[in-house]
Amino acid sequence: NILRIWGGGKFEEDAFYDECDRQGIMIWHDNMFACAIYPDTPEFLNNVYEEIRYQVKRLRHHACIGLWCGDNELIGNVNSAGDDRVLRDKFLVLYDRLNQTVSKAVTESDDTHMFWPSSPCAGPNNFADNWLADADGDMHYWMVWHGGAGFHGYYQVKPRFCSEFGYQSFPSLETVKTFAEEEDMNVASSVMRHHQRNAGGVGNAKIISMFSTYFMMPTDFASTLYLSQIQQGLAIKTGVEYWHSLRPRCMGTIYWQLNDNWPVASWSSLEYSGRWKALHYMAKRYYSPIQAVIFTPSTEGEKVYNFYPDTKLPLEMHFISDLPETVDAEITVKLLRYSDGSEIACKNFTLKDVVMGSYRLDIPDYNNDADARCGFAANECFLLTTVQAVTAAGKKYSYREASYLARWNDSELPEANVYIKNVEQLSDKEFKITFNSDVPAHFAWFALADDPEALFSDNAMLLENGDTSITLVTTKDFTTADLQKLITVMHLRQTY
Repeated sequence: NILRIWGGGKFEEDAFYDECDRQGIMIWHDNMFACAIYPDTPEFLNNVYEEIRYQVKRLRHHACIGLWCGDNELIGNVNSAGDDRVLRDKFLVLYDRLNQTVSKAVTESDDTHMFWPSSPCAGPNNFADNWLADADGDMHYWMVWHGGAGFHGYYQVKPRFCSEFGYQSFPSLETVKTFAEEEDMNVASSVMRHHQRNAGGVGNAKIISMFSTYFMMPTDFASTLYLSQIQQGLAIKTGVEYWHSLRPRCMGTIYWQLNDNWPVASWSSLEYSGRWKALHYMAKRYYSPIQAVIFTPSTEGEKVYNFYPDTKLPLEMHFISDLPETVDAEITVKLLRYSDGSEIACKNFTLKDVVMGSYRLDIPDYNNDADARCGFAANECFLLTTVQAVTAAGKKYSYREASYLARWNDSELPEANVYIKNVEQLSDKEFKITFNSDVPAHFAWFALADDPEALFSDNAMLLENGDTSITLVTTKDFTTADLQKLITVMHLRQTY
């Protein structure tokens, strides 16, 4: 329910804030200073003061404004002087003069919203390095991308609020076709390296390198693009779910980033065309107001980043509610076989009058308890969690998510046969699509190349064996016969 307008961007047009008001989306609003050392001349600082007074007065009435932030990562630039104490002192003075000017302009113009000095920072007049410090304020955590850590590097910190963290993926094949010829469709080509937001093609190498940690290497270009998006979604899922389970210590996360300003490999969850990446669909699930999350954190104090939890570490399960009213919830956790989707074990929970918060639940140790697995190894089975919740006023919520007990490149995934069984038109541009799979298909991805703004009700999802129906809302005119031919499906086992 929040977007961050980054200090390296711009103050948006009125229509943007109007729409956020209507949609109930809060805005963390940086002022337009980022990643640099700024001058302190009277002329420059006066210009800063006048600009911010104008913008804050223009926007302060909007319901969407959550807080004003002084800048992005300027405190970090103060520390970029390294061991040069004289230069660091100069940078600190320059920063302080700018920040005091920004603070004065904001607080004089709007006394109804918080002013937060910088992002990340530990609070007013605190110049701690909050890329790594998690005790106070907001945090930017980049060890899992820039630091090269595995996904479980997210378990090494417990931020109070993480306002920036991200992981890259390639754009979809449909978007790549808008800038690359057939001969360029290799992630190491000069065209693909050029269309990479992490300079010098470094990002492409990071994406491919992480494949080998968790997945089998993909066999073709289309599979590589798809797998990069699944990997991105899983990386952010790891951080969001763990930090969400820590509430009230951690009270929020904002992943980097929402959108792109050109067709490129980047950290975004929306492509330049407006097409949703796998991350955007997956975020709908792991930002659900009602969740039951399962994960395997590292042992306390362990500082090993490039690892996936081995089967000797216990699972944790947390029921999380972000709702301001009490709920009753029915939770089911099933242990299912990869090979045919058959049930090995099942655990049910009934919760009554649950208030907002995170609650640890006792789950069988499916990792290393042979009785719970009924003789099956961790790489032969997975977990499926479902939640049905209802508030005192009768409003219903549901949640469904798969969890995994071993790396995907260690798991025995079957070669699922997935096809479109039926397409039913519900209204002018809304359709019900029924898929059938003979065995469970993991991270099933549905695409409609001819309509980049078409939206599926769910995607990058588990298809259980049998029929699964979702809805599709298109922006163009299609017949049921068109969609039967045009919708494509890919899942994890197809990539190798």
